[in-house]
This record gives sequence, C-alpha cells and structure tokens, in this order.
Amino acid sequence: MAFACLPSFALADEAANVAAAPIKSEADLKAYMALLPKDSPLYLLQPLDRKVFVESLRFGEKGVTTFSTQGVFDLPPADGRKVLALVGAQDMIDPPSPSSAAATERAVPPAESFATQQLTAYEASYASLLNTTDAVYAHTARPAAVQSFFDTHFAPALAEKQLRALSSRDLAALYRSTVSTTAMFPDASHLGTMRRVYDELARRGQATDGQARDMFGALFRARDFKGLLAFRAVTRKAPEVAPITLDGQLSPRGLHRTLVVDGATVVRADVVDLARGAHIVVVASPGCHFSRDAAQAIEHDPRLAGILGGHSTWIEPTGSATDLKPWVAWNAGHPTLRIDLAASDKAWPEVTRWETPTFLFFKDGKVVDTVVGWPKEGNGPAIEKAWAHANGSTSQM
Repeated sequence: MAFACLPSFALADEAANVAAAPIKSEADLKAYMALLPKDSPLYLLQPLDRKVFVESLRFGEKGVTTFSTQGVFDLPPADGRKVLALVGAQDMIDPPSPSSAAATERAVPPAESFATQQLTAYEASYASLLNTTDAVYAHTARPAAVQSFFDTHFAPALAEKQLRALSSRDLAALYRSTVSTTAMFPDASHLGTMRRVYDELARRGQATDGQARDMFGALFRARDFKGLLAFRAVTRKAPEVAPITLDGQLSPRGLHRTLVVDGATVVRADVVDLARGAHIVVVASPGCHFSRDAAQAIEHDPRLAGILGGHSTWIEPTGSATDLKPWVAWNAGHPTLRIDLAASDKAWPEVTRWETPTFLFFKDGKVVDTVVGWPKEGNGPAIEKAWAHANGSTSQM
C-alpha cells in the first residue's frame, strides 16, 4: 500500500491548500464523516479505497502528515485532486490540461451508489489485514503477523481454479494483500505470487495503472532490475514508470551495501566502509519532513555541519518508490548530506529501527550510540555528545 508524507515546510501555495481544506485535524475528520455530504469526493473512491483512505489519515500541527494513496491515483487526475483537496494535498497530482479534464472528469456519483455497497469478503479481510499490521507495534513481529493472516485468509484463493472464479473486486483485494506481504518479504516466492494475481487481472483486462505501479515498486524493492525490464516489456500500464537500471554488481549478501542515485533512472552499487574509525549512518528520507528539518538545521549550524558533512552516510530505508527524482533533487540541494538507498534491510543489520531520521554512531565497525528523531528544538547536543563518544574525544571535529 502506498503512503505519502507531506513536508513540514510547505510552499506558500501548498500552505494555502491546507488552509482551505475542510479536513486539517482528527476533529475535522470526525465532524466531516459524521455529516458526510452527498456530493463528497470520497464517493469517487471505491468502498474499500474510501475506507482505507479515511482510516489512514494522520495529522500534525500543520495538517495531514500521512495517508494512503490506494485507489486515488487510479482516478482521473481531476477526480484524484478532488479527493486529495479534502486534506490540502491536491498538488501531489498535476492538474490535467483543460481539454483532458473535460473528457475525464466525472461527476461525484450519488451517495447511494457507493454508500449502499458492502465490502466483499476479501475486501473485509484486506481491511482486517491492515488493522492487524497496525496493531502489531513491534516491527520485528509484523512480517510474521502479516504472513500468518495472509496464509489463513488469502492463500486458499491462489489455486488456479479459485483464482479464476474470484469476482473482480475480490481479485483486486487479493492483489492488494499480495502487495502487503511482498513489502514484508521482497523475495522471489512472494514476487511470484504477486505476479500471478497481477497476470490474472491483466488477462481479464482489469489491471490498472496503480496496480502496475505496485508491481514495479515490488520489483524495485527486491532490487530485481532484470525483472523491472521484463515487466516493462509486457505491460503498457503506468507508462510514466521508467525501469531503473543498475550500474555495477550488487551482492545480495554483502554488508553495508548502498545504491547511489546517479540519475532519474540509474543507481550505482556501492559499499560503505565502517570497519575503522568513527562514522555516522543516518537513516533518512527526502519525503520525511523530520529528515528535511534535520538537514536544514545541520546545514545552518557550523558545528553540526562539520560533524555530519564529512563523517556521515545517509541512507533511505528499503522502499518501493520507482521515481528517483526526489532523491536527485535532495542530493542536488544537499550535496554534503546526500541520501543513498539501502541495498536491502539485511545489508544493514545494525539498523534495528528504520524511523527517519535515526543517527547511528559507529566506532571501528560497531554502533556505540544512537540518536532518534528530530524534535522542534532539534537534536544537536545529543549528536555532538554521541559523536564525541564515537570519535574518542571531547571535541566535535
């Protein structure tokens, strides 16, 4: 399932969008859902997508922070913007041209058309799968919980006869369940299961651009670069996705491996040497506003810039985003705090939590200190203290 995290320092027009949005807080959401207008853009979403979107909304002081985009990007652009405008995030989708907008924009269907539709059995199971994931707070326990739920509620439908017999909505829900499990287990077996369900959607002529993006994302998360090229060769869906190519060889078992973003469609295999001396590994993401706040503060603080600018490697948690432009933009704007991609979670066994930002302080190959997060007041003193510890001195350089 795709999620979006909005930056905390929005541009002026984005701030205006948030200010004009009807839903800016949990209280706003409750009030809106209690009255749910009959012409609400939420009715443009299928029942399952609407449920997931509403239940995924999280808010901070400046409005929405996180939400699911499931189903939103499958709508015509004008409709997708209507849904996201509810929380002020409509600029995530480019406005359609006037000519295309007139041809693709749909009127909001009558409330009864979707409101009276109940979730199917597999849609209800998928919603429960998401609740199961949220309920398991220990990150290390989540994969097992997701796999167990999938095996119980979805695996029986994978037999060819049962797969062919599924309704369209149940098949779509099954596919989403494979997306969730493959995110936890990005291996050949789970990719194969996900691809089987996608191929059935394609056979029926029901595969969507969003479902193709999920397939591209899963292949990239698994670092299956040959698979990316092969899938692109057999689908015209999600035409904006260009397969990412690998420069060099990526060892599947190598420690501290990264992918350096060399362009919008090219990554280069690299390795970070942590065996000797002091070094900081920062888990960060261009889409995380805390990471962006941290980078901005570090660059404006000479002491922190001296520490992080010359003694750190920034890595992005393993993810399924196939658009590398945010990393290209970040690296151009923060040349001393470039973010590379983690080759895999297993390549970084010392990283036990992938919250962003997390600062891990290494000394001769071992983690000696960790600083997590970037609160309003920053974390400068904690970083300086941890660096002095790792560097074996009381100095900051």
